[in-house]
Amino acid sequence: MSLVRYSLIRLLLLAAAAVVLYLVGMRGALLWIVAVLVAALTAFIFLPRAHDRAAADLEHIVHRREDAAERPAEDSAEGHEDAISEHQAES
Repeated sequence: MSLVRYSLIRLLLLAAAAVVLYLVGMRGALLWIVAVLVAALTAFIFLPRAHDRAAADLEHIVHRREDAAERPAEDSAEGHEDAISEHQAES
């Protein structure tokens, strides 16, 4: 949940920076380049704990998927080893 919240805050910062820069008179691609830089700098300065929580959530998601991906491979390897053991016992 922290990852979603942090992403939404970053998008709101980008939108707010773009609106302020537009009202100041900036237009075109320069507006978006400066807005991205301002939003990133603002988030870096004012949201370090939210960033850390979002990073921890993302790491948890990645590790959970890696564990799920490894689990079937281990199960099939164990089944293969059991089949080999049974075949050797019959011989």
